Amino acid sequence: DQMLDSHNGWQAPSGGWWHTNEGSDKPDLWTTVYAAKLLGSIDQTCPQLARTNQPLVQCALRRTLKYLEDEWTNSQWRIENQVSSEENVVLMYIDLAETLQAHAPTLKMACESLILSWLSPSGYLTESYLAAVKAQPVPLSPQQAYSRMAYALYLSDRHAPRWVRHFERAVDIGIQRDIYSNEWAFLLDLTFEYIRPR
Repeated sequence: DQMLDSHNGWQAPSGGWWHTNEGSDKPDLWTTVYAAKLLGSIDQTCPQLARTNQPLVQCALRRTLKYLEDEWTNSQWRIENQVSSEENVVLMYIDLAETLQAHAPTLKMACESLILSWLSPSGYLTESYLAAVKAQPVPLSPQQAYSRMAYALYLSDRHAPRWVRHFERAVDIGIQRDIYSNEWAFLLDLTFEYIRPR
């Protein structure tokens, strides 16, 4: 209820969501992604909760997705001088895939198209992609990049073999100290899928 109360001003007129209530020039992109994921989850999996405030939930979700579509058109979810599209799109897609499938399939397809453009003809990440994520203020290692891409490709189409070669490449690189907890979670989840009898 607090989240949807317009008097709290958590959602900006543009549809994006503020990171804090202290005011800012622009809503926060990642906060908006988390809001979309939460609202989509409520709409899909909590019918009783959603029914109580269904018009508010659906209106907030529509506005949130419109903001994400506008940011996609403007920058393909790049955060100026901080994070490239190459990093953000993959991670944001992982968080948003289910919500986009249900509520914004055109945006989901646009994300998938860009993600696939970062694969070489051999099916691995292109050198330009790896160079782009390495050149950021906070560099991304090849293992991080392959772990994230493997999970994004799995969510896009778990029956396609593309995710398997990225998972295998991430594992082949070996254990790295700079891998984050979310990447461990991706690899663990994919490990169970990888060893599942087919």
